[in-house]
Amino acid sequence: MEFEIKNGVLKEYRGKAGAVVIPEGVTRIENDAFSCCFSIVSVTVPEGVTSIGEGAFYGCDRLKSVILPRSVTSIGESAFSSYSNLKVRFRGLTFSPDTTEEGITINSIIDMMLEKDYDADIPLPVKFAVIWDAFCDNPKDVETYAYIKKNFVVMFHFLIDNEDTATIQKVLDNSRFITKRNIDKNILYAIDNRRHQSQVILMNHKTLKNWYEDAETLIKKKFAL
Repeated sequence: MEFEIKNGVLKEYRGKAGAVVIPEGVTRIENDAFSCCFSIVSVTVPEGVTSIGEGAFYGCDRLKSVILPRSVTSIGESAFSSYSNLKVRFRGLTFSPDTTEEGITINSIIDMMLEKDYDADIPLPVKFAVIWDAFCDNPKDVETYAYIKKNFVVMFHFLIDNEDTATIQKVLDNSRFITKRNIDKNILYAIDNRRHQSQVILMNHKTLKNWYEDAETLIKKKFAL
């Protein structure tokens, strides 16, 4: 057996595969479970895993990619070795093993999400990416909605700047944010910043809502103000 699993706890990995997919049903990865497994190149952790123990992947010298699910709520100390070629994917963000490029630990992101501490001292690009991801995961969450509503203009511009059309569409589907009164300003922002995909998706939304004006009319309106 490649995996030693007991009551949902992955205690040890004994395989020699390069690409490892942890089985469904695991809820916790024990301390040192994959420690010094030199054959591993990538690991996919399934939804349902809530915690990763201390040193779980420490010493996996060839490990380059780890994909974590949204269900993870804690990561133990030195869970990953600090190798420059290792990238961890979590909540729509890619991290180096212990910190982001801005010096923010993965656990600080997890703490912000669990405690809904959206005023935490985290660089805005990282914070906005995490909060929009939380919104997509649960659009009806009260705390997430309140923060986005308060900071909507700058947060929606962040999506336009990054041409995050999947999240933009999710926001458009939630009519509490995008209205007939504010959509033109966002279209003009997309035009001014040459974000064509965002412009198209916003214009299409106007058409569906029968709020339609073409781009030329909008630009004329802008300079008439």
